[in-house]
Amino acid sequence: EPVAFPEPPAAIGATVMWSRAGSAEAAVGEWWLQPAQRDRLLAPGRDLVAVPSDLGGFLLGVSLPAQQTERGAPVLWPRRGQAGVPAAVAWTALDERARSALREAGVVERAQVGCPLTVHFARDVAAAMRPSIRCRVLRGEQAVPGVLVDYSASSPGCFAFVPLEPLAAGERFDVRWTAPTALLGAEEAIGEVSFRPE
Repeated sequence: EPVAFPEPPAAIGATVMWSRAGSAEAAVGEWWLQPAQRDRLLAPGRDLVAVPSDLGGFLLGVSLPAQQTERGAPVLWPRRGQAGVPAAVAWTALDERARSALREAGVVERAQVGCPLTVHFARDVAAAMRPSIRCRVLRGEQAVPGVLVDYSASSPGCFAFVPLEPLAAGERFDVRWTAPTALLGAEEAIGEVSFRPE
């Protein structure tokens, strides 16, 4: 008698990530530079299943929670004191959404920009609230110019700040995200993050 298995939740196998990288570490490093992929890796309640591909490279199946979070503080990247944050990424390593936002801001294609910094709410953010989400990055007293990119269409609640220029390696940067109280909840706030890119 064949065994009848129940239908899996819609979240199972919702996302599959694949890379031709030669090692698992390189594959994750490649995915990590893409804000939408980073959002999938950081999603609370996620279940990751990784296997080497017979064709070379690595495959990662991501099962997301059947239900999104409803409220609370988001996940930030980098976290306070995060190590291993790249100072720069190649223009060609950015996804089209980030490149388009940079072009709209009048930034011409260049060799490198700063590594995208992200906030992950892990839930839908109402369209009316999205323009109120802000990111301020400081190097000492100096504001770092960049563009804010909304990834809500493909990764609900994911926003990235892309610095226009590579960040200075070894220098301290302070990142402050702000969002409407209605999105966070009355008792929640997004803390400030300090890190030193490498």
